[in-house]
Amino acid sequence: MNQRKIMLREILKIFVLLLFTLFFMGIMQSKIYATSMSLDCTVNYVDKDGDLLHTQTESLSPLIMGMTDYQLTIPYGNLVKNSMLYYPVSVQSETPALPTTTVQILSPYINISVDPAYVHIGAYGLSKDYVIFCDMPKYNYEIHYVDEAGNQLIMDQGGEEYDMTWVALDHKEFVSTDYNAGVEYIVKQNQAYPQAQYKYNSANDIQVLVGSNYPEYTIVCIPKPVATPSTPGGNTNGSGNTNGGGNLNGGGNLNGSGNLNGSGNLNGRGNLNGSGNLNGSGNLNGSGNLNGSGNLNGSGNLNGSGNLNGSGNLNGGGNLNGSGNLNRGGNLNGGGNLNGGGNLNGDGNLNGSGNLNGNGNLNGSTSGTDIRGRITGSGGSGSGSGGGTVRHLNSGNTSDNLKFKQGWILDTDTNTWYYYSGTTRDTLKKGWHKDNQDGRWYYLHLTSGAMYTGWNNIDGKWYFFNYHTPKWTWEVRNDGEWYYKNLENSRPLGSMYENEKTPDGYKVDAKGVWVK
Repeated sequence: MNQRKIMLREILKIFVLLLFTLFFMGIMQSKIYATSMSLDCTVNYVDKDGDLLHTQTESLSPLIMGMTDYQLTIPYGNLVKNSMLYYPVSVQSETPALPTTTVQILSPYINISVDPAYVHIGAYGLSKDYVIFCDMPKYNYEIHYVDEAGNQLIMDQGGEEYDMTWVALDHKEFVSTDYNAGVEYIVKQNQAYPQAQYKYNSANDIQVLVGSNYPEYTIVCIPKPVATPSTPGGNTNGSGNTNGGGNLNGGGNLNGSGNLNGSGNLNGRGNLNGSGNLNGSGNLNGSGNLNGSGNLNGSGNLNGSGNLNGSGNLNGGGNLNGSGNLNRGGNLNGGGNLNGGGNLNGDGNLNGSGNLNGNGNLNGSTSGTDIRGRITGSGGSGSGSGGGTVRHLNSGNTSDNLKFKQGWILDTDTNTWYYYSGTTRDTLKKGWHKDNQDGRWYYLHLTSGAMYTGWNNIDGKWYFFNYHTPKWTWEVRNDGEWYYKNLENSRPLGSMYENEKTPDGYKVDAKGVWVK
């Protein structure tokens, strides 16, 4: 019996020893296997330009025994270069066979799992190199555009940028779409922000500083001022022809009826102020002094039976020597020279170097408001410099035997269009105008007569008039009048939109009224 117990005890010891040996062997085998399956990983952290920020070397073990699944933990937010903090944004294997994996920044640590379908490929070995692309953080910002009462005018401007970055305002001049829709606004020059945050360099260059400490701005805007000149007009300095009334400073042809101002006034019948001789019978009416017996102050003589009525001086050396024709009349302001041989078409001729022979009568008297023609700065004979198309307003009543036309006139000083009509005393047309050439509707300011463009509120209703055209849809011809060119796929400046959408996306009905 005792012998049997001893035998059983020995057998139990052997069994326990065998189990312990097997257990120990299993542990050793797992360690050997784990060591043999470790992955040596080199990680290079670079910025967006590829410059190295940091290098990390890791020896990774499989997550599960016998599996080729590894996990690399990347530190978040502790990479600093030039005092700037960088964050990892994506990872890429430097081995061509491995794909690019994009990761999201969700927590202080990012786990990047290497796909087991690739890491065990023996052709590339077990040593893998990776690149972690890093970038500085970007911060969201918003810019609100309001009027002086704080009402939102247009959609906010927003985005994200690096810390302490200057951002240009998208809306420096715009048409409001929210409050007071359809009105043109501009950014007010002075805002409630210091120069360290807000820079108004010019009307087209306005910037704000955005970043972690500057996430939001409220920009105050004001209605865009509308230029309404009381008297349309302007001068052209240079050579050219004027057909109708207008100012001519320089040399060229003066065609039409009106005043010769500057070197004297030509206000009535056969009047000549300037350098030249008046031979025959004619009257000098207006501002000009005749000193002595038949002498006209300036460089010229009054010879014959001519009368000087009025008082004033002929100042300047404006010579009327002939180049160019004086047909009907117009304005000569300053000491402009009319050089060459030309004709005074009316009741007499101006022949040679400024001689008026015969009864040089200019018929008409002046009163009221009259706009005629345009001054075209280039062309014709004479001398001087300058150019452009200008129209001028003559003051005074007009009652003569000329038949005035109707048509468009352009003031190039203000780039403003007007429409004139000689059938009424007030020759500038006001209010609604349907053009008989292009068949479109226009609106002319009730006081100045200036043509409207853009959004305008008329009698409580909003209308849109074309504010931009890439082509000249009208042209001025030799007679000084503007003619519609009827170009394909073109829309004249100032013409009203009808039964369509405006460029900023609003619907107007057949009468041009904004459909709310």
